[in-house]
Amino acid sequence: MVPIKKDNIVFIPVDFNMFIENARNKMNEVRYNQECIISESFIDEIIRCIVDSKNTHIIIDLKNVAYGPAHIFWKFEEYLDRIIFCNVAPMMSSRIRNELSELIDVNNDSALLCIDYLSQIAIKAMPNIEYIRTEHLYQIIKSLIVPKEVYLESSGLYSNCYFDIKRLFLNVDELYYSIFTLAETMSVNIREIDALVSSSKNGAILACILAGLFNIKEVHIIGVGPKYAMNIGDSIECIKAGKKYAFIYDFMCTGTEFKIISSLINSKQGILKYAAGIAKFRPETGYNILGVVDALASTNDLNIQYKIYGK
Repeated sequence: MVPIKKDNIVFIPVDFNMFIENARNKMNEVRYNQECIISESFIDEIIRCIVDSKNTHIIIDLKNVAYGPAHIFWKFEEYLDRIIFCNVAPMMSSRIRNELSELIDVNNDSALLCIDYLSQIAIKAMPNIEYIRTEHLYQIIKSLIVPKEVYLESSGLYSNCYFDIKRLFLNVDELYYSIFTLAETMSVNIREIDALVSSSKNGAILACILAGLFNIKEVHIIGVGPKYAMNIGDSIECIKAGKKYAFIYDFMCTGTEFKIISSLINSKQGILKYAAGIAKFRPETGYNILGVVDALASTNDLNIQYKIYGK
């Protein structure tokens, strides 16, 4: 169980935690699925978390939870004075109300299931649910920024900060949260994609993980940069005419590698449809190539004074 703690609130994103449970139990078979199926064993984990988190309100976020075993929500009855359910789908809402009977009420204005008067008071002082998720993500990404000058090989420029994605792999829970959120962000645009393409070593790691989650191919094109033509090797032969690709990156600064990858794919009559990564410098989305370039955060979102310059 990986809760997010904020002041006197313990926030439990069920879809993310179910993703972690599946990842740990099926290391080589885990897939991203926007519809989450809650398990009885996971309900027991939430109960243990509630017991351990004394004198706090528990927000159980049921976003994307589509189904669960019958007769499991009665287990919350003893703790209803501290629980708030949110993002509850209509079918799941009916299940919860049926099992908890008159003990539960529905607040239509906030789209939350509110338990008793105390919880309704807590809701008025509670931060926005999506804000809790996003703020936690931004804290993770911001911790990857190192304030030191670095040479950007792909563009021949310098920046005043270094995006050290290797730090992300030091904390398993933070890695899972970032990967899960990136997969969620990509899920709509990835449906027609034949393969993921990466150019950097760190991008290749992300692409390999994401390719496994979406069960599609991954192509890594080595040596992309100002001298890419000398080092490209045979990896470009993996690009096939008519196939649709998504570019996966760790941090996008000037977009030089992105433009080179786009040109290489076009030269093989492939189609670059989409790009996604952890973070980017420029807030604008297209980088003059695509309409959709997703990132979990920009340096503006993180309030970082990121600069690029030549010497």
